[in-house]
Parts: sequence; structure tokens; C-alpha cells
Amino acid sequence: MPAYYADLHIHIGTAAGRLVKVTASRDLTVERIIQFVPREKGLSILGLVDVSSPAVQADLQGLLAAGRLAEHPRGGLVSEQLLIIPGAELELVLPDRGAAHYLAYFPSLEACTEFSIAIRSYLTNPYLSTQNVALAPEAALELVESYQGFFTPAHAFTPHKGVLGCCVPDLAQAFPSFLPHILTLELGLSADTKMADTVSSLSQLTFLSSSDAHSLPKIGREYMRVNLVELSFEALRAALAREPGLNMVEANYGLAPLLGKYHRSFCSACGRIFAASLAAVTTCPDCSTGHLVLGVWDRLQQIADQSSRSPSHRPPYYYQVPLEMLPGIGPKTREKLIQRVGPEKYILNESQPEELREAVGEKVVQTILRARQGQYELVPGGGGYYGRVKMV
Repeated sequence: MPAYYADLHIHIGTAAGRLVKVTASRDLTVERIIQFVPREKGLSILGLVDVSSPAVQADLQGLLAAGRLAEHPRGGLVSEQLLIIPGAELELVLPDRGAAHYLAYFPSLEACTEFSIAIRSYLTNPYLSTQNVALAPEAALELVESYQGFFTPAHAFTPHKGVLGCCVPDLAQAFPSFLPHILTLELGLSADTKMADTVSSLSQLTFLSSSDAHSLPKIGREYMRVNLVELSFEALRAALAREPGLNMVEANYGLAPLLGKYHRSFCSACGRIFAASLAAVTTCPDCSTGHLVLGVWDRLQQIADQSSRSPSHRPPYYYQVPLEMLPGIGPKTREKLIQRVGPEKYILNESQPEELREAVGEKVVQTILRARQGQYELVPGGGGYYGRVKMV
């Protein structure tokens, strides 16, 4: 059965001549994504999480009308060996707890459009991504399901809008009546399976590894390998829900968590990432300003209730370092590798040394091979600053 590679958290910078995601690159468009991702990233399934914007809907309608995309009868938009899942990122508030981000995925452009119309009276600007929606999380989940969609917490452990990172220590407090409806949870760049499996209440969830890409090069820095009987929304949903059958998640691929920009606590007053501390840092020991950004690792020390224990259904998690994070590999070298060797996923995980040598010099070849074997040191990230790779 075919294996497909899925990144389910990709933003849109502009669409139909309008700004969609303020913090995203302006050239991050639906058109560029369709052209760029298969050739350069080797992914087959893309979750576009700004399709609630009428501008993105207009771009997708144009591609459908031109015959460049087609509606799959079992959900999703297809173009050759590419499946696009229409989605939305929502900011929802828990009273007295704070705001967090959630992702909703829909089987069709029509369903996502109808959902966007339904929530329009609850937000300020329907054209912009990740708007604050004046609905309780459970009400939003129920509305998503009424349009045959599914709902998941985004970057769940981060101090910036992660429901477990900055709102509640237990998902049951956010979804007291609908917790069984939560089937998946996005890990975010600063956590991995081993870290998340220290929280026993998450053991029944399927973990998503996705890029949360705000620019084209960031697409595919985290993704999943899924075995599907067909390239459709319903097959993907069945895999994520672990329904009986042949559809399944085979592996997660992502950054080593230390490379994530919220892995360890950071004091903005002192400019210090508490990377060397073996204990959770929840207040800065050097000042009393209260400017600490709590790290994902540190937060998990607070809410964990067991040593890491993965359930039998949990697939392996493979670390990979994107080309743009490897020392000595700049944009021109990356482009040369992709043109001569293949998509980045292939270069990082499967390419042979001889293939690499035909494209680049020996120093770059050794950097890629040593990274594949984990022969590097990591300088941890925190407080919005990514970690760094040092080759050994």
C-alpha cells in the first residue's frame, strides 16, 4: 500500500491580492505551494489552515475552475499525487484560563466555506488567519463536526497559544463534555512523542507532527508518513482516528525538540535560555521582573504524571535536521541539491553519498551524512529563538 507524507499545518501569506497571515511570507500562496512542495519537499498531503479566509477560498475556486485541482469524491482537493486538506486555525478563549490555537480540517472547500460563514459573526476580520473567535472551545468543536470536520489542539505545549502550555494542565478541563471527540494533538516543534507520553491522559491520541510553516522553506520541517488505501480526506481521517483497516500513521518526522524555539524557559529581561538546568525553571533565579517565557520541557515537568510510556499504537518518531538549519548549507546549495538529487525529504533520509557528491562538495556531503546519523550537538532554543546545530 502506498506511503504518503503529510504536513497538516501550512499557512497562507497572501491570496487574491490580500494579506491573509500577517506573520507569514508574502510569497506563501496557494499557487506557489502547489508548484513548490512536490518538487522541493516530496510531500503528498498538505493541510492549508487559512482556508476560512474568503481570499484563499477564491484562489482555490480559481484552481478548481481551471482544472488544476479537483474535488475528490471522498474528500480533499487533488492534483496528480497531491492532496490538499482545507482547514482553519482558530484562537479560542477559555474564561480565566487564556487563549489557545486549534486546527479544524474539512472534507471539502464547500464545507470549509460554510463553516467560515457560520463563524463570521464571532470574529473581527474574516479575511485574516487565526482570528479570535468568540466561541467556547467545545462550541467550536461541535460546529466543526456539524460540517463533517475534525478538530485538534495546535502546538499544544507551547507557551504561546498552546492549550496545555498556557491554559490548562489537562485537556479534560478544556473539553469536559467532548473530550472523546479529540482524536489528535499537534506536538509542536519543541516537543516529541517521548516528551508528550509523560502525560498519561494523552495516550489515546494520535500525535501530529506538522511544520506550522510561515514561509515556503519551512514547509516539511515536520511531517508524518501515512499508509492510505487512497489519497483522500476520508482515508487520512481514518488513519488519524486509528479506525480498523489498512489506513494508518506509520511514523512521525520532526526536529529534535531542543531545536524548537520554545523548548526551554527564557528570561527576556536577562536574555538567558535556561538550557543547562536539569530542573524545570518556572521563575528566573537571577531577577524578579516576571518576564519568563516558560519552556515546553519545563511545562511538561509540571504536568507530567508518569515516566515516558508510549502506548502500543504509537509509531516511531524520527529526528531530522532541515537543510536550512545545517551549518554551511545556504540557499544556493540547497537549491543545487534539490535540482540534482531530489526533494529535501529524500536528501535528508534516503540519498546515497554518490548522489550527493555529484551535486555538492565533500564537506556538505559529510554534513548531511553526519546529521542523518545524529553526529551533532544541539544548542537549545527558547523564548522565540530557535536552537542551533553544531557538527561534531
